[in-house]
Formats: sequence, structure tokens, C-alpha cells
Amino acid sequence: MRALDIETIPNPEMIDRLPEPKPKYGNTKDPAKRAVIDADAKTAQIAGMGLNPLYGKVCAVAIHGEDYSQSICTEDELGMVAWAFENMGSRICTWNGNSFDMPFLYKRAMILKVPVPCAMGKWTKRYYCDMHCDLMEIFASWNPGSRESLDAVAHAVLGIKKPDYDYKLFPEMMMTADGRANIANNCLAHTELTYKLYEAMVGYLI
Repeated sequence: MRALDIETIPNPEMIDRLPEPKPKYGNTKDPAKRAVIDADAKTAQIAGMGLNPLYGKVCAVAIHGEDYSQSICTEDELGMVAWAFENMGSRICTWNGNSFDMPFLYKRAMILKVPVPCAMGKWTKRYYCDMHCDLMEIFASWNPGSRESLDAVAHAVLGIKKPDYDYKLFPEMMMTADGRANIANNCLAHTELTYKLYEAMVGYLI
């Protein structure tokens, strides 16, 4: 078993392809006030691009297990996505991978034309299969209303707080070698924590 995590950022090349935002004006009639609302809506839309594989991109990938531990953070997104599929191993665990990490990786692979190994193809049906273990879904008993954050569960179960950066700083951090190293280390720390939770859950919930 290996744990996987990805980090993502907005893709500035896609800003011009964003659909027009649909802000809510309420009772506001004043054109100047509406212009401010429009600008705020556009700013929020751009800030959220990193969570959408159409308008965002992978900026870091980490994989950790007993036999393997590595993270990468470069400008070469295509190379990172290919690396992820090549090094997942026969089974992986994630935290929220069904809803985010796996769909994002597959869609970016499709857009970038990155070949996906045949053995991975069975993951494409909603990303649910014996090869992928989403610990967040298992801990929540597959109930969307009971989902907890990795930080909350790791702190309660393991007594460990998840190290984190402000994701809004990632685009700026990507511009320097030190910044990219920090993102890579942060991503790897997430996988290490995910793997520790997997070890804690085996025999009880898994």
C-alpha cells in the first residue's frame, strides 16, 4: 500500500477561457456597485481555478509507503502526472481521493494526453475499486455529512497536526526553488500522515 496526495494551482493560461461568472446582484441597481460585484465574482472565480481540472493544474505529487517515499514539485505538469501513474504501485490510499485527487489526475492526464497504464483503467469508473482506498470515505462510513478533514482526524486519532501552507501562496511559491521544495515537502507530509492513518485503520475500519 502507498499513500498519494496532489497539490494544485490555477492555470493562468486558462483565465481567458473561463466562462463569464454569474454574480448575484440582489436588489442592487447602481451600475457602479454592480461593477464591484462583477469584479469580486471574477476574482473569486480565478482564485478557485486550482480546484477545477479544466482551469487548474497539478503543481506537486507525493507518494509514500513502507517501500517508497518521494515527492516532486516542478513546472513540468505532464511529467508529474505521468510519474504519479508510474509509481502508485498495486494499491494506493488517499484522503478524499475519490472526490478530488483521482478525478483531477485522470482529467489532467486526458487533457495533457498522458498515457494511463492499462491496469489503472479500472479506476475510471467513479474511481471506486479495490486498488484505491479513500480513507476519508471509509472513516465517514460513505456518508457525505460525516466527512472529516485529514487534519481533524489525524489530530484526534494520532495526536499529530497536519503541516500546511496557505494554498493561495502556492502560485507565488512555484516561482522559486525554495518555494517548490516547501510545496513538495508539504505534499509528502500529507501522504505520510495519510499512511499513518491507514495503518491505524487496518483491522478496524478497513
